[in-house]
Amino acid sequence: MRSLSTYATTGDRIILDVTLNDGEMGTRVRFSEARQIKGRVIGTAPIDTITLVKNDEDIWERDYLTDSSTRTVSDGEFQLVFASDSLPYHPNDNPRGWRWWRGTLALEGARVANARGADFHTTTAHRLDLTDQGGLEFATYTRGDTSTITLDLADVRRGATLTLRLGAGVEFGGGPPRLRQHRKVPEAEVVLELRNLDRGMLTRVIPFDGYMDTVTLRRPVAEGVSDVAFEIEDEGTRHGDYYYVRVKQANDALAWSSPIWVGGFPKR
Repeated sequence: MRSLSTYATTGDRIILDVTLNDGEMGTRVRFSEARQIKGRVIGTAPIDTITLVKNDEDIWERDYLTDSSTRTVSDGEFQLVFASDSLPYHPNDNPRGWRWWRGTLALEGARVANARGADFHTTTAHRLDLTDQGGLEFATYTRGDTSTITLDLADVRRGATLTLRLGAGVEFGGGPPRLRQHRKVPEAEVVLELRNLDRGMLTRVIPFDGYMDTVTLRRPVAEGVSDVAFEIEDEGTRHGDYYYVRVKQANDALAWSSPIWVGGFPKR
C-alpha cells in the first residue's frame, strides 16, 4: 500500500498484476518510447473483458467470454442487472451520486420461484419480497457499477414477459455536487420479453438527464476462462503518459490496477 503497488475491485477477490517495462503498479518508470505492458488476471468468475487505458482513453480491449450460445426459453436461473453511469456532469464537478432502483416486477407466462440479491450487503437499503402473484418487490441502488438480482423462474411459457415498474426517487450521496445537483429520477416502465434475448442477454436503456442507465436481463454465464495472461506493445513520445488496466468479469465484478507513469516528474 505504501508503494502504491495496488489494485481495486468491486468486492470479488480478483487477483490482478500489471507491469510496464518491468515497473510495478503505482510506480513511475524511466522514459521510453517503447512501452511493454504485461499482466495476469485470476478471476472469481469467467473473464469478460480486459481493457488497457492510456491517459483515460481505452486503447486496447479483448473479449475473453466464450459462453455466447443461444438458449431456448425455459425454466431456470436469470439475472436482472441494474446499472447507472457516474461520470461527472462537468470535468470540474464531482461524480454523479447513487441512483435508486425501487419498484415491482410482474410476470406473464412465468413466476418467480425464488430471488436473491447477488451483491446486497444491508437489509435497510436493499429489499426483496416475493408477491402472491408470483412477482417481486425490490429496492437497490447503483453508482457507476451494477446491482444484480438472481431470479429462479418457474412455469415459463413461450412469450413470457417481465414488466418492471420503477418508482421515482432522488439521487443521493457522493461528493457535494456543484454544477449538477442531485435530480429526481422519474417513474419508468421496462418490458423484457424472454424470447427477445440475444445470445442470452437483453438490455433496455433508460435515458436520464444526459446519462444512459440500463436494465439487463440475462442468463448467467458459467463457462469461460478465469486465468488470463496478456502482453501489449505501445509507443509514445510524451513524458507523463500513464496506463492502467480495467477488468470486467461475466458476473459484472470489476478490477482496476493503479496507474503506471512513463517519464516526467511527480506532481507536488
